[in-house]
Amino acid sequence: MSISQHDDDIVDYMYDFQALAWMLLLFLGFNIKPYKNDIYDFKVKFVKNYYKEEFINKIETDRLTRNNILVIGELCNYTINRADKKDKYSTDKKTANGYYCDYNEKYYIDFKNILNKLKWVHNYFFSKSLKVFIIL
Repeated sequence: MSISQHDDDIVDYMYDFQALAWMLLLFLGFNIKPYKNDIYDFKVKFVKNYYKEEFINKIETDRLTRNNILVIGELCNYTINRADKKDKYSTDKKTANGYYCDYNEKYYIDFKNILNKLKWVHNYFFSKSLKVFIIL
């Protein structure tokens, strides 16, 4: 679930993209159990701190590498408040009720480019096309 969904913001096209980022965090071995009662707070903290060494060191594991934490953070950051971004599209909107994005094929291209930064992680491999998630 995206941070905006926790906040009950208006329906946003970015929900699914951000949800994928959170699923990647779990697939790569992040232990969510200590945060299960405050998952919203953890997500906000993650987005604010994913690039800081101290934060990375706290959550990094043998499968959840520094590189992949940065990629997941970039994915999350990409989805938040798009209308305020320098690289925004005409489909990135802001209203009195909050932010939202209309459909745009360019989001898929951007997201694919970010996802392609993921690296091999021990026995886990993400295919170049990201159509397959393989556990070897």
